[in-house]
Amino acid sequence: MRLINAEKLKQHYAWWEDDRQKLFDEIVDQQKAIDAIPVEWILKWSAEHMEYGTLSVERMLEDWSKESSKNMAKNTN
Repeated sequence: MRLINAEKLKQHYAWWEDDRQKLFDEIVDQQKAIDAIPVEWILKWSAEHMEYGTLSVERMLEDWSKESSKNMAKNTN
C-alpha cells in the first residue's frame, strides 16, 4: 500500500483553476482515508518515553520497512 499527502497533491495542480481542478479535487477527496501516524512521530515519541517496548516499536518499524520493500519489488515484476 502506498500513502500520499492529498493536500500536497492538490497543491501540485492548484494552478489549473478550472473544471479539471474541481474534478481532480473530487476524485482525491473521495479516496479512502487512513488514520496514519507518521513514522518520524512514532520514533520521536518512542525516544522521549523510553519505556518497555521502545525497542519493540523500532523493530516493528524496521520489519515493516523490510516487508513493504519486498512487496513493492514483487509488484514491480
